[in-house]
Amino acid sequence: MSESFGVADYLVFLGMLLLSTIIGFYYAWKDRKNTDEEEFLRGGNHMSVMPVCISILASFMSSTSFIGIPVAVYYTGTQFWIVLIPAFLAATLACEVFIPIYYKMKLISVNEYIHRRFQSHKLRVMCNVSVLLALVPFFGVELYAPAVALSIVTEMSIPSSIVVMGLVVTVYTSMGGLKGVIWTDFFQFAVMVFGLVSVAVTGADVAGGMAKAFDKAYLGGRIEFWNMTFDVYSNNSFWVMFIGFTILWCGTLSTSQLMVQRAVCMPTLASAKKALYFAIPGFLTMISLTVCIGVLMFAHYYDCDPMLSGRVTRPDQLLPYFVLDIFRNTYPGMTGVFVACIFGSSLSTLSSGLNAMASIIWDDYAKQALTCIPSRWGVYATKLLAVGIGFASIGCAFVLKEVKSIFEAVIMLYGASNGPMFGLFCLGLFFPWANSWGCGLGMAVGQAFCLWITVGSVVDKRSLFDVLPTSTEGCAAQNISVLYPGANLTSLTHYKPAPYYPTGFDMVHHLSPFFVPTIGFVITLIVGNVISLLTKGNKDNPIDKNLVHFDICHNLEKLLPKSWRQFHEKDTEKTDLKDHTKY
Repeated sequence: MSESFGVADYLVFLGMLLLSTIIGFYYAWKDRKNTDEEEFLRGGNHMSVMPVCISILASFMSSTSFIGIPVAVYYTGTQFWIVLIPAFLAATLACEVFIPIYYKMKLISVNEYIHRRFQSHKLRVMCNVSVLLALVPFFGVELYAPAVALSIVTEMSIPSSIVVMGLVVTVYTSMGGLKGVIWTDFFQFAVMVFGLVSVAVTGADVAGGMAKAFDKAYLGGRIEFWNMTFDVYSNNSFWVMFIGFTILWCGTLSTSQLMVQRAVCMPTLASAKKALYFAIPGFLTMISLTVCIGVLMFAHYYDCDPMLSGRVTRPDQLLPYFVLDIFRNTYPGMTGVFVACIFGSSLSTLSSGLNAMASIIWDDYAKQALTCIPSRWGVYATKLLAVGIGFASIGCAFVLKEVKSIFEAVIMLYGASNGPMFGLFCLGLFFPWANSWGCGLGMAVGQAFCLWITVGSVVDKRSLFDVLPTSTEGCAAQNISVLYPGANLTSLTHYKPAPYYPTGFDMVHHLSPFFVPTIGFVITLIVGNVISLLTKGNKDNPIDKNLVHFDICHNLEKLLPKSWRQFHEKDTEKTDLKDHTKY
């Protein structure tokens, strides 16, 4: 047992894991006689606003965000704060455009929209494969991130923590269904908030106040909000971050199975919108807290960087080490609260993801393939699917040791699927000529290009050209040895990274991870529109007008030949949703 991670810390941490598991078992026991798959996957459509709101917030504030954002601020500055604007824009788009359509359709799988809109089962299968191939490695990263954190504060090895957390989340997700996931998220969110606030308050106290911390961050060149240079190779460009995160958040809130599943479990459309709108202030607050913690962390190590002094070996270990440092010999159990916070955020994201992926596989494949199985057995089959995905995620977590930055890996892995997927849904919703041929090829090309960037970035790693320097001038006064010399403190304030001009394949491999979703989105839109128009759009295929944005399609259709048009008059009565669920 670590000298700094004491008995109280272990009790707090293990208590959180135990309570999370108990919640899943409680809902499994409570609904033990209910074999309705709708109840398991959609909570019976009678969830209240607040727990769903908290579940949304907890699911999308992952452990990689808690660990990665402070580290990003530590090395590149406060520019990251601008991602608050895309989050608000994305929530508005999802609530006012996408969710009303999904809610009326009463979807279980979000990809059912693709099948109905394009009347193509093959395109739906393509979407499912894309989501599964992207999310299972993403879940692996979510397991690996807290394992790295735990390894710095305890004697538990990274493999051990991966297995423990993977088994816990798999058990309570498969046992409790959507209700168990939502109420566990509610509990874990409380732990997350308490952990973040505790670190922020204690860190500010150690620094002598937030004002002094920001003063040191300014002297260290970390206070920056308007780096308006459009540089697709920089992780600190306003436009790269603004555009990239706008696409990322829009895709997440508008086309993610995790979001849609929560929207359709609400009793009314108004309550579904409220759940997301109410989550946004909390989300903005959590992002702001993590940015402030990054500033406090830099202020604490202003003149003695832990990486250069060899106290940590990976950037992802900086935040756990900082927490261990500020709570050392002061408040028993508080380090355990932080570890519980990181694990809780990871468990929330993973539980939501496992439940969502199980619902996609069951609704899109297994239900049709296993027609001989009685419907009452569907809930048991879905639980087994959640278990299988959980074990696959544990396996992926063990192959992530070569990843340099967990946060960048998550953005790139998730964005490689998220950007093209959002482009596909936009084609279906806003472009009346978009057909299955164009959309299928557009998504394939967009995703292939994003995967090329992702794989290339791993094989052909780029240097950290846009990382701001750190100092070790104060290490000697603290009796801390230095492995690598740092920069002079006087040079930090006005330091500007040199522009990066890659050549050859590096021009693709070294693109900013934050820009990957944008590239996939734009390629999917361009290729999808061009191929759809070349194949005569939907000239001979009627479109269900409930599955598109009527006003936009009505206006865009004026660009088409009259023989292609289907939205002739704005007052055309919308048709009722048709049942296209039979294949």
